[in-house]
Amino acid sequence: MATDNITTAPEHVSRRNEIVQNVADALRDSHGATSIGALLASASVSREEVERELGSNEALISAVAETIAQRLMVPLTEPPTEASFIRQLVEFSRRATHEYSGLRVKRLYRILVADTTHEPAIKGAVYRHGPELVRRELARFFASAQSAGVRLGVDSSLLATYFMAFLRSYWDLSDMSGATTGAPSDHEIGKLVEVFFSGVQAETKDA
Repeated sequence: MATDNITTAPEHVSRRNEIVQNVADALRDSHGATSIGALLASASVSREEVERELGSNEALISAVAETIAQRLMVPLTEPPTEASFIRQLVEFSRRATHEYSGLRVKRLYRILVADTTHEPAIKGAVYRHGPELVRRELARFFASAQSAGVRLGVDSSLLATYFMAFLRSYWDLSDMSGATTGAPSDHEIGKLVEVFFSGVQAETKDA
């Protein structure tokens, strides 16, 4: 029996990860999904598989949100220096705006809002495993940068909240204007970061 457990456990983990990735990819590729059921169908994943491999839709959607978040946070894992700080933040912002304009995050939230058959707990779980996870990692990154000598002048946790709100306002304005259909250029992202931190380093409280 012990041998069977050792043999099957990796297969279980592999299929679980495959399901999560398939659903994450479906968020990018699916244009008409307005419910979790439709999203699963687009990903060619059955409800039975979700229950068997992950236990519930809440666990699946939380895992999808965390998968997206983990990709965004890769540039923040290296300890920042004064020389690397802006480069890392620009790469983080590029990934964040790419994921957003690629519609994964946007479509996930739209599905959760539209699909009233599921409990609000799913929305809370997605927030904790997605945006809140990113905000905490960003706060840790800012605190580490401050320790390395980067002059920020604002509490790292508040700064993370401000910066995410700043990026979100850019995304929302782009949506409203219809000015962009794809990810912003590296030059545009660099300018965004430059504008934000020129305010922060001037110690403005509403940067």
